[in-house]
Amino acid sequence: METMQVLKNLGLTEQEARIYLAALELGAASIQKVAARANIKRPTAYTIAKELMSKGFMGSFVDRGGLKLTAETPDKLLVIAKRRQEDLAGILPRLQALRSTKTDKPQITYYEGKEAYFVIAEDTLKFKNITAYMTGSLAGIHKVITEKYDLEYYIPKRVENNIAVKGIFSAEKVTKKYHTLDKAHLREIKFMPEQFAYPTFQIIYGDRVAFFASQDEMFGFIIRSKDYAEMEKKKFEFMWSKL
Repeated sequence: METMQVLKNLGLTEQEARIYLAALELGAASIQKVAARANIKRPTAYTIAKELMSKGFMGSFVDRGGLKLTAETPDKLLVIAKRRQEDLAGILPRLQALRSTKTDKPQITYYEGKEAYFVIAEDTLKFKNITAYMTGSLAGIHKVITEKYDLEYYIPKRVENNIAVKGIFSAEKVTKKYHTLDKAHLREIKFMPEQFAYPTFQIIYGDRVAFFASQDEMFGFIIRSKDYAEMEKKKFEFMWSKL
């Protein structure tokens, strides 16, 4: 993930991220130099710097040359991120209490951008001791989430939760490699005919169906509906029986 996007994920605007990075590169520097490096007008840069100081991303001091700005060291960002996670964990029970109790009501949740793929993937790991049904292109989804994420995090976590997989995948190089690891990965694979291959990906799990678009369109959604999930599962089983 690009540096700018990571900083935005920490709650910074694009201009705040530019000021922080400029100060980080310059070390202790005047507001004029930081503003010039970030290509932001001085009055605006000063206002942004004050906001960054209130958020804990920057500090300042005065010497003979006047006011100097300093960026917090990169490892401090981990502390900030951890503190925010702890704050969220603290209010999570209250947020859960506010959520509608009608959990059986069908729901469609739409996501955009690269981060959406990880959010959706994480949702598929909430269940335990089930079978998930996957179809599509592993090579296609790896263009977004990467094979490293799949092998080093997603699959181990899925196996830990005892989520078995039946997969109908495109006959790609990565899929054939995965096929040799089926037993260890709690997985069965069948290959779809080449003429029916497509670049998207779908997972049926519990009462939900997750869809991942190709890298070109970069979006996804989760449908939570027992009826819809059951229908998609029946369609999957029909295809499975024909391969």
